[in-house]
Amino acid sequence: MHVIQGSQKNLSSTPRQLGQAFLIVVLIMVIALTVGLSIASRTITNLKMGSEEANSQKAFSAAEAGIEQYLQATNQNPSIGQQFNNGSSITSISRTYVGQGTRIALLNNGDPISKDEGTDIWFTKFDPDPTKLYTSNWSGTFTVYWGDYTGATPPATQYCNFSAVELVVITGTSRTASDLKIARYPVENGCSSGRSTNFPLPNAAGATNFNGSGVNFLSSNSFTINNILFARIIPLFANSKVGISIAASSPVLPNTGEGQLIVSQGQAGSAQRQVTYFETWDSVPSAYIFSVLSSQ
Repeated sequence: MHVIQGSQKNLSSTPRQLGQAFLIVVLIMVIALTVGLSIASRTITNLKMGSEEANSQKAFSAAEAGIEQYLQATNQNPSIGQQFNNGSSITSISRTYVGQGTRIALLNNGDPISKDEGTDIWFTKFDPDPTKLYTSNWSGTFTVYWGDYTGATPPATQYCNFSAVELVVITGTSRTASDLKIARYPVENGCSSGRSTNFPLPNAAGATNFNGSGVNFLSSNSFTINNILFARIIPLFANSKVGISIAASSPVLPNTGEGQLIVSQGQAGSAQRQVTYFETWDSVPSAYIFSVLSSQ
C-alpha cells in the first residue's frame, strides 16, 4: 500500500506582498500629509489675509484721522508719525491749493460739475475771517472751457447733447460798495438749433488735451470784465467739466486758489492707505445771488 504524502504551503507573506503593503502605507501617508499641508497652508493664508485686511482698515482710519486733524488744527500742522492705540500711525500729510496763482486750471479739482449747480472761481483771496473776504477785486480777461468729451470730436449734429454754460459775475470795488452788481452771461456750445435757448454761440472752439490733463472741450468763450469779486460757472442741460485760463496780460488767480486738496497717508504693519480730500472755500449762497442781487 502506498502512502501519499502531501506538501504543506507556507502561509506567511511573501516579500512581494510585504512590499505592496509598504507602498500602500506610504501612499496613504503622502496623501494625508498633502491634505494636511494644504489645510495648514490655507489656514495660514486666511490668517495672513485677515491680518492684512485688519491692518488695511487701521491704516485707512489713521489716514482719515490725519485729514480730520488737518481740518481742525489751528496751526494746520498735524503730528506726523503719531501712534494710535490700534498700532497705526500717520505717515504723511500734504496740502496744496488747487488753482493757486495759476493761469490755467480745471475747476472743481477736475471733477464733473453737476448741471444747474455750478462751481465758483475765486478772483479774490480766501480768508476764514468773513470780514476780510471780497475786500479786493480783479480785472482782466479770462476764457472758460466746457463740454468735455472723449475720443474724436463729435459732429455738430451732436452738440445739443452737451452742456451750455452760464457765467454769473458779481462786480464792485468791494463787497460793501454801492456799485455792487450782478451780471449773467449764458453761452451755448455750438448747438445753433434744437434747444431754442437764444443763447449766443461761443466765440472760440474748445481745446484738446486741456493743459495736459487729457480732457477735451467742445467750446470756449473769453470774457473781459473789470472789478470782479466773485464768479460762478453753471453748466446747463448736462453735467460738464470746466476749465479756465487767464490771459497773459491779466493778473493770475489768487494764491489760495479755489480750495484745498489734502492728502493723508496712514500705515499699520505693512499696509498703507491714502485718503484724498478736496474742500472748496465757502462761497456766496445761491439765494443771495439769485434773489437779493437780482432784485437790485
